[in-house]
Amino acid sequence: MMPVITLPTMKKALMNTFGGRLSDAEASRMAELVMNFFGYGDRILDNFLESTDRNVFYMLEDEGLVQTSQEEIVVNMGQRWRLNFWILKKSTILHRAESIDPREDPTTTVQRLYEDLWRSLSADKDEPLLQEV
Repeated sequence: MMPVITLPTMKKALMNTFGGRLSDAEASRMAELVMNFFGYGDRILDNFLESTDRNVFYMLEDEGLVQTSQEEIVVNMGQRWRLNFWILKKSTILHRAESIDPREDPTTTVQRLYEDLWRSLSADKDEPLLQEV
């Protein structure tokens, strides 16, 4: 059985998925929005969503955190209804929540420092490295 996705897990997965495109506050709000719909489950009816909420879910689908599903059911007198669902991709969310956030990875900061230093040195080729005082 797959573990339950918690609010902190969803927030961490969103932060790692969207990187610098989401602030901490935005990631918290988006995680709360998603988890308020799903609760402890992993599947919701699309009918519960308003158009603005649905747009968030489409964005999450593009990033691989949710997927859609359809089911047809037979109701009165053989009439068929099509139900649309949103499903949490729990394994992807858990994997992304465990990934290292590039903003927290110290090697990324050191690497960026070296790249910036190299760029500044190669931009100033005409100027000597040591200046006379």
